[in-house]
Amino acid sequence: MPAGRYPAAAAGTRRPRPGPVRHRGRVPRAGTAVRTGHRAAGGPAAGAARGDRPAAGAPACLPAARRPRPRPLPDQDGRAAGRTLRYPQAIAAVEAALPQRAHVFVDAGNAGASAVHLLPAPRHGRFVVAVGMGGMGYTFGAGIGAALATGRRTYVLAGDGSFFMHGMEVHTAVEYGAPVTFVVFNNNAHAMCAVREEFLQGGVRRDDLFGRTDLAAGVAAAFPSLDVTRADDAAQLREALLRSNDDAGGPAFVALDCDPAEIPPFLPFQSFTTTDRTARTDHEESSDERVHVG
Repeated sequence: MPAGRYPAAAAGTRRPRPGPVRHRGRVPRAGTAVRTGHRAAGGPAAGAARGDRPAAGAPACLPAARRPRPRPLPDQDGRAAGRTLRYPQAIAAVEAALPQRAHVFVDAGNAGASAVHLLPAPRHGRFVVAVGMGGMGYTFGAGIGAALATGRRTYVLAGDGSFFMHGMEVHTAVEYGAPVTFVVFNNNAHAMCAVREEFLQGGVRRDDLFGRTDLAAGVAAAFPSLDVTRADDAAQLREALLRSNDDAGGPAFVALDCDPAEIPPFLPFQSFTTTDRTARTDHEESSDERVHVG
């Protein structure tokens, strides 16, 4: 691509407020459709269809046959190499360690569905759930913000899919010493999507099952000063959480492996199985504080 032919902007900079939009060349009449598209880097300005002439100055789309397509990888086996921890046992370990004045931020997905149904809210803290505009991974930034604003131990409960979206906010927690504990339930999948596909759409799509990742090893290598634990069972999970509970102790990261085929206690999914009844439907809420749904 010739240097200086196309404008470039640096991230974090502002550009001047644009003036009136002017169409280069002949101005089309009101109501006339103008075909627009994009120009691939270094590619020719081909029309969207044969004989279709784009308006003057307007970039054009590449024909569909020339658009690059991602190549599928070989089938991935994302099953954990060791033992997996079921959601009820994992949430019970979190409950046993959770301080009653802590804040809890619950992310989307199977881990979030399990926490919402099985984890009592702390009596003197906040329990925040995102079901509206809060997307996957929101808990990492939100939990760090709450920890820094209040100085209280804050728990972030999220899955690996959420971690892959915004999990590197862990860096902020490390830099500022935020009292936040990240608990990441790793099933190497967008497992809630996979469950829906398996039972409602005729089979799981390959792009919702990931290759296996060792999140604890990766985070420990990236942040040598961070307290990182890979919990292989409920006892190790509880011990790691108890060790992190000091408000002045800074951040901690705990990863555990889960089974992507486990169906969480999510009401629409309960009709899919008659054997997996792990939800404590008769559990009585123990919190006299507020549960925030955003």
